[in-house]
Amino acid sequence: MTDKQYKAKTRLISRLLNQWIKRLGLIEWDVKVQFLRELHENDQEIRAECDCAWEYRQIGITFYVPSMEGYDEETITDVVVHELVHGIVNEMRPALPNEAVMKHEERVVTHVAKAIQDAYIFGYNDGLKEKG
Repeated sequence: MTDKQYKAKTRLISRLLNQWIKRLGLIEWDVKVQFLRELHENDQEIRAECDCAWEYRQIGITFYVPSMEGYDEETITDVVVHELVHGIVNEMRPALPNEAVMKHEERVVTHVAKAIQDAYIFGYNDGLKEKG
């Protein structure tokens, strides 16, 4: 990934984060973001990961930018919303989660993130129909 591609991806991710932080009601949360120029050390399929301190309304997201090379805006939006939803549901995770718990959380987060995005799109499209 060239410097130009890296900068373009980080700008896009930042823009999408700003949009979805507002849409998900996370404006008062402290969302810290880290962009890395390398792939995840243990799993090259990981696009991003989230670390939360929900009791303090803090979300930390690390993006492995090269893993999203070739991704369009819609796919990157999926990643951004997915990670933010992890922050919302994190307080339901036990202190020492096992693999089964994490699989359940991943499924729930994936479903909720998609439902939120679809509801936003449908609402936006319905609003356009009413205007026009």
